[in-house]
Amino acid sequence: MRRDEYRTSEDLELIFLAGTYDELPIDPDKRYLLKYFKTDVQRRFLKYYIIFGNAYRFQERTGYHITERYCEYLVSRIKRLDRVLKRAKVDFDFNLIEKICNGKLRLRGRDSHVGS
Repeated sequence: MRRDEYRTSEDLELIFLAGTYDELPIDPDKRYLLKYFKTDVQRRFLKYYIIFGNAYRFQERTGYHITERYCEYLVSRIKRLDRVLKRAKVDFDFNLIEKICNGKLRLRGRDSHVGS
């Protein structure tokens, strides 16, 4: 299910309170991100971030203890991967798109993908 299918933040709150957000499938356009998030905490964070659109209250709602800095790191990683993929699609760089979707891209520095 895509995040934009939900109408309001109240809909999202109801999904969370019902305990069903963890059962929702990840949007097919974002499934490639699973290859970059390996641990249980990382994958739950990814799903939470994709569904709710932010990391607000992740720790309180899920019970997973992560530092604020680690949370910022995970958000940054999601955004950087999305940004690089979008740029590759605009540039018709099919090799880079394949590399990203297969989980082979190594992010170094700021959106760097040259030589990886």
